[in-house]
Amino acid sequence: MKQLALDDKLSKDMGLKLRSIHSPYETFEDSLVQVYKIFAELPASVLKDIMAFSRFPESPGVMLLENMPQDPELPPTPTDGAPVTRRNTFVGEGILLGLTQLLGEPVGFTSEKSGNLIHYVTPVESGSYTQSNQGSKVFLNYHNDSIHDESGFFHRFNPDFLILHCIRADKDGQALTYYVDARDLCRALPDSVVETLRQPVFRMAAPSTYSRERAKGGQVWSNLVPILSGPAESPEVSIAANGVKGETPEAQQALEKLHATCDDEKVHNKVALKPGMTLLINNRKGLHARSVFEPAFDGSDRWLLRTYIRRNLWEMRHRSVGKQRVFA
Repeated sequence: MKQLALDDKLSKDMGLKLRSIHSPYETFEDSLVQVYKIFAELPASVLKDIMAFSRFPESPGVMLLENMPQDPELPPTPTDGAPVTRRNTFVGEGILLGLTQLLGEPVGFTSEKSGNLIHYVTPVESGSYTQSNQGSKVFLNYHNDSIHDESGFFHRFNPDFLILHCIRADKDGQALTYYVDARDLCRALPDSVVETLRQPVFRMAAPSTYSRERAKGGQVWSNLVPILSGPAESPEVSIAANGVKGETPEAQQALEKLHATCDDEKVHNKVALKPGMTLLINNRKGLHARSVFEPAFDGSDRWLLRTYIRRNLWEMRHRSVGKQRVFA
Protein backbone atom coordinates (compact mmCIF):
# COMPACT_ATOMS: atom_id res chain seq x y z
CA MET A 1 0.00 0.00 0.00
CA LYS A 2 1.36 3.37 -1.01
CA GLN A 3 1.31 5.90 1.86
CA LEU A 4 1.68 9.66 1.79
CA ALA A 5 1.28 12.18 4.63
CA LEU A 6 0.89 15.95 4.33
CA ASP A 7 3.15 17.98 6.58
CA ASP A 8 1.44 20.01 9.30
CA LYS A 9 1.85 23.40 7.63
CA LEU A 10 0.54 22.19 4.29
CA SER A 11 -2.45 20.51 5.97
CA LYS A 12 -3.27 23.63 7.98
CA ASP A 13 -3.00 25.95 4.95
CA MET A 14 -5.15 23.68 2.81
CA GLY A 15 -7.74 23.36 5.59
CA LEU A 16 -8.10 27.15 5.87
CA LYS A 17 -8.72 27.41 2.12
CA LEU A 18 -11.21 24.54 2.09
CA ARG A 19 -13.29 26.14 4.85
CA SER A 20 -14.37 28.81 2.37
CA ILE A 21 -15.72 26.59 -0.41
CA HIS A 22 -19.39 26.64 -1.40
CA SER A 23 -21.69 23.86 -0.35
CA PRO A 24 -21.23 21.09 -2.94
CA TYR A 25 -24.80 20.00 -2.19
CA GLU A 26 -26.05 23.27 -3.69
CA THR A 27 -23.52 24.20 -6.38
CA PHE A 28 -21.59 21.04 -7.19
CA GLU A 29 -19.78 22.23 -10.32
CA ASP A 30 -18.81 25.55 -8.69
CA SER A 31 -17.39 23.64 -5.73
CA LEU A 32 -15.40 21.41 -8.09
CA VAL A 33 -13.76 24.48 -9.64
CA GLN A 34 -12.97 25.94 -6.22
CA VAL A 35 -11.27 22.81 -4.91
CA TYR A 36 -9.50 22.22 -8.23
CA LYS A 37 -7.65 25.51 -7.74
CA ILE A 38 -6.76 24.61 -4.15
CA PHE A 39 -5.43 21.16 -5.04
CA ALA A 40 -3.50 22.54 -8.01
CA GLU A 41 -1.31 24.36 -5.44
CA LEU A 42 -0.17 21.12 -3.79
CA PRO A 43 3.57 20.40 -4.04
CA ALA A 44 4.57 18.82 -7.34
CA SER A 45 5.80 15.69 -5.58
CA VAL A 46 2.38 15.11 -3.96
CA LEU A 47 0.50 15.72 -7.22
CA LYS A 48 2.85 13.42 -9.09
CA ASP A 49 2.32 10.53 -6.65
CA ILE A 50 -1.47 10.84 -6.67
CA MET A 51 -1.71 11.18 -10.45
CA ALA A 52 0.64 8.24 -10.99
CA PHE A 53 -1.60 6.12 -8.76
CA SER A 54 -4.53 6.63 -11.14
CA ARG A 55 -2.76 6.38 -14.47
CA PHE A 56 -0.23 3.57 -14.65
CA PRO A 57 -0.99 -0.17 -14.78
CA GLU A 58 2.02 -0.94 -12.58
CA SER A 59 0.93 1.44 -9.78
CA PRO A 60 -0.37 0.05 -6.46
CA GLY A 61 -4.10 -0.59 -6.22
CA VAL A 62 -4.56 1.32 -2.96
CA MET A 63 -3.08 4.52 -1.52
CA LEU A 64 -3.45 5.98 1.98
CA LEU A 65 -3.22 9.73 2.52
CA GLU A 66 -2.72 10.93 6.09
CA ASN A 67 -2.87 14.22 7.99
CA MET A 68 -5.52 15.64 5.67
CA PRO A 69 -7.36 18.75 6.97
CA GLN A 70 -10.45 18.28 9.12
CA ASP A 71 -13.66 20.24 9.60
CA PRO A 72 -13.49 22.41 12.75
CA GLU A 73 -16.86 21.02 13.89
CA LEU A 74 -19.23 18.28 12.80
CA PRO A 75 -22.89 17.49 13.42
CA PRO A 76 -23.86 14.09 14.85
CA THR A 77 -23.30 11.14 12.55
CA PRO A 78 -26.58 10.62 10.66
CA THR A 79 -28.24 7.36 11.69
CA ASP A 80 -30.04 6.99 8.36
CA GLY A 81 -27.06 7.53 6.05
CA ALA A 82 -28.66 10.64 4.53
CA PRO A 83 -26.55 13.72 3.70
CA VAL A 84 -26.33 16.53 6.24
CA THR A 85 -26.31 19.53 3.93
CA ARG A 86 -26.81 22.37 6.42
CA ARG A 87 -23.27 22.82 7.70
CA ASN A 88 -20.90 25.71 8.31
CA THR A 89 -17.93 24.12 6.51
CA PHE A 90 -17.37 21.35 3.96
CA VAL A 91 -13.68 20.57 4.36
CA GLY A 92 -14.21 16.79 4.10
CA GLU A 93 -16.25 17.15 0.94
CA GLY A 94 -13.62 19.48 -0.49
CA ILE A 95 -10.89 16.88 0.08
CA LEU A 96 -13.05 14.25 -1.57
CA LEU A 97 -13.75 16.37 -4.65
CA GLY A 98 -10.22 17.69 -5.00
CA LEU A 99 -8.75 14.19 -4.99
CA THR A 100 -11.49 12.91 -7.25
CA GLN A 101 -10.46 15.34 -9.98
CA LEU A 102 -6.88 14.12 -9.79
CA LEU A 103 -8.11 10.56 -10.48
CA GLY A 104 -10.93 11.16 -12.97
CA GLU A 105 -14.54 12.37 -12.95
CA PRO A 106 -17.06 12.08 -10.09
CA VAL A 107 -20.07 10.01 -11.10
CA GLY A 108 -23.39 9.01 -9.54
CA PHE A 109 -25.70 6.07 -10.17
CA THR A 110 -29.44 6.13 -9.52
CA SER A 111 -29.25 2.63 -8.01
CA GLU A 112 -26.71 3.73 -5.35
CA LYS A 113 -27.49 6.50 -2.86
CA SER A 114 -30.21 7.84 -5.21
CA GLY A 115 -27.61 9.13 -7.66
CA ASN A 116 -25.87 11.36 -5.10
CA LEU A 117 -22.33 12.34 -6.06
CA ILE A 118 -21.16 12.43 -2.44
CA HIS A 119 -22.01 9.36 -0.37
CA TYR A 120 -22.28 9.05 3.39
CA VAL A 121 -21.03 5.69 4.62
CA THR A 122 -22.45 5.29 8.10
CA PRO A 123 -23.93 2.35 9.99
CA VAL A 124 -27.72 2.13 9.65
CA GLU A 125 -29.51 -0.04 12.19
CA SER A 126 -31.96 -1.53 9.69
CA GLY A 127 -29.05 -2.54 7.45
CA SER A 128 -26.76 -3.89 10.17
CA TYR A 129 -26.65 -7.41 8.77
CA THR A 130 -26.57 -6.51 5.06
CA GLN A 131 -23.70 -6.85 2.62
CA SER A 132 -23.70 -3.11 2.04
CA ASN A 133 -22.17 0.14 3.27
CA GLN A 134 -24.97 0.32 5.87
CA GLY A 135 -23.75 -2.86 7.56
CA SER A 136 -21.74 -3.31 10.75
CA LYS A 137 -22.70 -6.63 12.37
CA VAL A 138 -21.36 -8.84 9.55
CA PHE A 139 -18.04 -8.90 7.70
CA LEU A 140 -18.47 -7.03 4.42
CA ASN A 141 -17.06 -9.55 1.94
CA TYR A 142 -14.16 -8.81 -0.38
CA HIS A 143 -15.66 -7.14 -3.42
CA ASN A 144 -15.58 -4.41 -6.02
CA ASP A 145 -18.34 -1.81 -6.06
CA SER A 146 -20.49 -2.89 -9.01
CA ILE A 147 -23.51 -1.57 -10.91
CA HIS A 148 -26.46 -3.60 -12.19
CA ASP A 149 -26.70 -3.59 -15.99
CA GLU A 150 -29.38 -5.09 -18.22
CA SER A 151 -26.65 -6.73 -20.28
CA GLY A 152 -25.99 -9.09 -17.38
CA PHE A 153 -22.43 -7.82 -16.85
CA PHE A 154 -22.26 -5.85 -13.59
CA HIS A 155 -18.59 -4.81 -13.73
CA ARG A 156 -18.76 -3.14 -17.15
CA PHE A 157 -19.87 0.35 -16.10
CA ASN A 158 -18.86 0.28 -12.44
CA PRO A 159 -16.53 2.91 -10.93
CA ASP A 160 -12.85 2.77 -11.86
CA PHE A 161 -11.95 4.23 -8.46
CA LEU A 162 -13.58 5.11 -5.18
CA ILE A 163 -12.36 7.32 -2.37
CA LEU A 164 -13.11 6.81 1.32
CA HIS A 165 -12.43 9.85 3.49
CA CYS A 166 -12.83 9.45 7.26
CA ILE A 167 -14.33 12.33 9.22
CA ARG A 168 -15.27 10.28 12.31
CA ALA A 169 -13.91 6.91 13.44
CA ASP A 170 -15.84 4.25 15.32
CA LYS A 171 -15.41 4.59 19.09
CA ASP A 172 -13.45 1.40 19.68
CA GLY A 173 -11.35 1.37 16.51
CA GLN A 174 -12.83 -2.00 15.49
CA ALA A 175 -13.71 -1.08 11.92
CA LEU A 176 -10.91 -2.21 9.62
CA THR A 177 -10.84 -1.64 5.88
CA TYR A 178 -9.05 -4.36 3.88
CA TYR A 179 -7.63 -4.35 0.35
CA VAL A 180 -6.24 -7.22 -1.71
CA ASP A 181 -4.36 -6.46 -4.94
CA ALA A 182 -5.16 -8.91 -7.75
CA ARG A 183 -1.44 -9.27 -8.49
CA ASP A 184 -0.72 -10.39 -4.92
CA LEU A 185 -3.74 -12.67 -5.05
CA CYS A 186 -2.55 -14.37 -8.24
CA ARG A 187 0.95 -14.85 -6.85
CA ALA A 188 -0.47 -16.52 -3.73
CA LEU A 189 -2.91 -18.84 -5.53
CA PRO A 190 -2.00 -22.12 -7.26
CA ASP A 191 -1.78 -21.81 -11.06
CA SER A 192 -4.66 -24.26 -11.49
CA VAL A 193 -6.94 -22.08 -9.33
CA VAL A 194 -5.95 -18.93 -11.24
CA GLU A 195 -6.79 -20.71 -14.51
CA THR A 196 -10.24 -21.67 -13.20
CA LEU A 197 -10.88 -18.11 -11.98
CA ARG A 198 -10.18 -16.92 -15.54
CA GLN A 199 -13.00 -19.05 -16.95
CA PRO A 200 -16.58 -17.69 -17.42
CA VAL A 201 -18.07 -20.12 -14.91
CA PHE A 202 -19.23 -17.70 -12.19
CA ARG A 203 -22.33 -15.60 -11.57
CA MET A 204 -22.32 -12.33 -9.62
CA ALA A 205 -25.26 -11.04 -7.60
CA ALA A 206 -26.43 -7.49 -8.24
CA PRO A 207 -25.58 -4.98 -5.48
CA SER A 208 -27.72 -5.21 -2.35
CA THR A 209 -29.14 -1.71 -2.89
CA TYR A 210 -30.43 -2.73 -6.31
CA SER A 211 -31.85 -5.98 -4.94
CA ARG A 212 -33.54 -4.19 -2.05
CA GLU A 213 -34.96 -1.27 -4.01
CA ARG A 214 -35.55 -2.67 -7.50
CA ALA A 215 -36.00 -6.44 -7.09
CA LYS A 216 -38.13 -6.62 -3.92
CA GLY A 217 -35.25 -8.13 -1.97
CA GLY A 218 -34.56 -10.98 -4.41
CA GLN A 219 -31.11 -11.72 -5.78
CA VAL A 220 -30.49 -10.86 -9.42
CA TRP A 221 -27.67 -12.85 -11.04
CA SER A 222 -25.26 -11.86 -13.79
CA ASN A 223 -24.39 -13.78 -16.92
CA LEU A 224 -21.59 -16.30 -16.66
CA VAL A 225 -18.38 -14.31 -16.16
CA PRO A 226 -14.75 -14.85 -15.08
CA ILE A 227 -13.40 -13.50 -11.81
CA LEU A 228 -9.96 -12.73 -13.25
CA SER A 229 -9.27 -11.19 -16.64
CA GLY A 230 -6.53 -9.35 -18.51
CA PRO A 231 -2.79 -9.99 -18.84
CA ALA A 232 -1.00 -11.90 -16.11
CA GLU A 233 1.14 -8.89 -15.13
CA SER A 234 -1.91 -6.58 -14.81
CA PRO A 235 -4.98 -8.68 -13.94
CA GLU A 236 -8.42 -7.27 -13.24
CA VAL A 237 -10.51 -8.95 -10.55
CA SER A 238 -14.32 -8.87 -10.25
CA ILE A 239 -16.26 -10.05 -7.19
CA ALA A 240 -19.72 -9.08 -5.94
CA ALA A 241 -20.22 -8.44 -2.23
CA ASN A 242 -23.83 -9.58 -2.33
CA GLY A 243 -23.02 -13.07 -3.56
CA VAL A 244 -20.99 -15.08 -6.06
CA LYS A 245 -21.55 -18.66 -7.14
CA GLY A 246 -19.46 -21.06 -9.17
CA GLU A 247 -21.43 -23.02 -11.72
CA THR A 248 -19.23 -26.12 -11.44
CA PRO A 249 -17.71 -27.92 -8.41
CA GLU A 250 -14.25 -26.85 -9.61
CA ALA A 251 -15.39 -23.22 -9.87
CA GLN A 252 -16.88 -23.29 -6.38
CA GLN A 253 -13.68 -24.75 -4.94
CA ALA A 254 -11.62 -22.04 -6.67
CA LEU A 255 -13.93 -19.37 -5.24
CA GLU A 256 -13.50 -20.75 -1.72
CA LYS A 257 -9.72 -20.82 -2.19
CA LEU A 258 -9.80 -17.19 -3.35
CA HIS A 259 -11.68 -16.07 -0.22
CA ALA A 260 -9.36 -18.02 2.05
CA THR A 261 -6.33 -16.40 0.38
CA CYS A 262 -7.84 -12.91 0.78
CA ASP A 263 -7.96 -13.56 4.53
CA ASP A 264 -4.22 -14.28 4.63
CA GLU A 265 -2.41 -11.45 6.44
CA LYS A 266 0.53 -11.83 4.03
CA VAL A 267 -1.79 -11.02 1.11
CA HIS A 268 -4.12 -8.25 2.29
CA ASN A 269 -3.52 -4.68 3.49
CA LYS A 270 -5.64 -3.35 6.35
CA VAL A 271 -6.15 0.01 8.00
CA ALA A 272 -8.34 1.43 10.77
CA LEU A 273 -9.42 4.71 9.22
CA LYS A 274 -9.24 7.74 11.50
CA PRO A 275 -10.17 11.40 10.95
CA GLY A 276 -7.76 12.97 8.49
CA MET A 277 -7.16 9.68 6.65
CA THR A 278 -8.22 9.19 3.03
CA LEU A 279 -8.08 5.90 1.16
CA LEU A 280 -7.80 5.91 -2.64
CA ILE A 281 -9.00 2.57 -4.04
CA ASN A 282 -8.57 1.21 -7.54
CA ASN A 283 -11.85 -0.68 -8.07
CA ARG A 284 -10.44 -2.87 -10.86
CA LYS A 285 -6.99 -3.83 -9.60
CA GLY A 286 -8.20 -5.31 -6.33
CA LEU A 287 -10.90 -6.12 -3.79
CA HIS A 288 -11.84 -4.34 -0.59
CA ALA A 289 -13.69 -5.45 2.54
CA ARG A 290 -14.67 -4.22 6.01
CA SER A 291 -14.61 -5.90 9.41
CA VAL A 292 -17.42 -6.22 11.94
CA PHE A 293 -17.75 -3.32 14.39
CA GLU A 294 -20.18 -2.23 17.08
CA PRO A 295 -22.08 1.02 16.44
CA ALA A 296 -24.11 2.88 19.06
CA PHE A 297 -26.52 4.70 16.69
CA ASP A 298 -26.29 7.74 18.96
CA GLY A 299 -24.63 10.27 16.64
CA SER A 300 -21.07 9.26 17.54
CA ASP A 301 -20.60 6.46 15.00
CA ARG A 302 -18.13 5.96 12.19
CA TRP A 303 -18.66 8.37 9.31
CA LEU A 304 -16.92 8.15 5.95
CA LEU A 305 -17.43 10.25 2.85
CA ARG A 306 -17.23 8.41 -0.47
CA THR A 307 -17.14 9.24 -4.16
CA TYR A 308 -17.31 7.06 -7.25
CA ILE A 309 -14.93 7.96 -10.06
CA ARG A 310 -14.81 7.10 -13.76
CA ARG A 311 -11.98 7.87 -16.14
CA ASN A 312 -14.45 8.10 -19.03
CA LEU A 313 -18.08 9.22 -18.94
CA TRP A 314 -18.56 9.16 -22.71
CA GLU A 315 -18.82 5.39 -22.96
CA MET A 316 -21.70 5.49 -20.44
CA ARG A 317 -23.73 8.12 -22.28
CA HIS A 318 -26.50 5.62 -23.09
CA ARG A 319 -27.14 5.33 -19.33
CA SER A 320 -27.64 9.08 -18.83
CA VAL A 321 -30.78 10.08 -16.93
CA GLY A 322 -30.63 13.71 -18.07
CA LYS A 323 -28.82 14.97 -14.98
CA GLN A 324 -25.18 15.91 -15.22
CA ARG A 325 -22.80 13.18 -13.96
CA VAL A 326 -25.67 10.87 -12.96
CA PHE A 327 -26.37 7.59 -14.75
CA ALA A 328 -28.79 4.71 -14.43
